[in-house]
Amino acid sequence: MMPEPYVEIERVKNRLDAIARSDSMTLAFWSNLDKGYTIALLQDRVARAVVCLKSCSHCLTEVHHNLFPELPVPMDLKGLIERFCEGAVVTHKQLVEGAVLPLSFVRLRYPH
Repeated sequence: MMPEPYVEIERVKNRLDAIARSDSMTLAFWSNLDKGYTIALLQDRVARAVVCLKSCSHCLTEVHHNLFPELPVPMDLKGLIERFCEGAVVTHKQLVEGAVLPLSFVRLRYPH
């Protein structure tokens, strides 16, 4: 999900202001609006990408734990993605079992 442009711009400006206030030695570099803004924008997007990747890893770990309780959970995102790319490891029974709990919650919430 892409953030609203003005929210991202505001975060980047706040980052630039904080950096400019923190060290007078680097003020000349960061006060160059083109270079400073570009690097601060890159830093902001990298920070947001880290949060997104950690969230993806957490979600895939939960799905893996529910679909493959007998298999060890890979410790990194790459291992999780590789596990889910192996189509043969998911059986029909596992898919049905994985859908039973969410379906039960839906039936409780919407009984008719």
